[in-house]
Amino acid sequence: MQTKLTLALTYALRDVIHAAVRSTISRAAVFRLVADANGLVDEPRLHALLHECIQIPRQLGEIAAFGGSNVEPSVRSCFEKVPLSLSLSLTHTSVSSFLG
Repeated sequence: MQTKLTLALTYALRDVIHAAVRSTISRAAVFRLVADANGLVDEPRLHALLHECIQIPRQLGEIAAFGGSNVEPSVRSCFEKVPLSLSLSLTHTSVSSFLG
């Protein structure tokens, strides 16, 4: 019974929750959480960020909708899309363009 109530409330409030999260947490703010002192993110830092970002969907049993729990292909893909000179670290602009 409690699970059904939780699901019903989550579904009913999904737009409110989405708007609140979107307005309070910008991509730049999230990027700064893992960036180094130079404002760059390397592969381990990006991996940690993406891994943490999928924990809520994982706890809700919705991880499959996000492509599963393995973030390594996403990290690799993000780094493959930047010029070779920047391939060891990414800027906020690089990560934002990858995320769309």
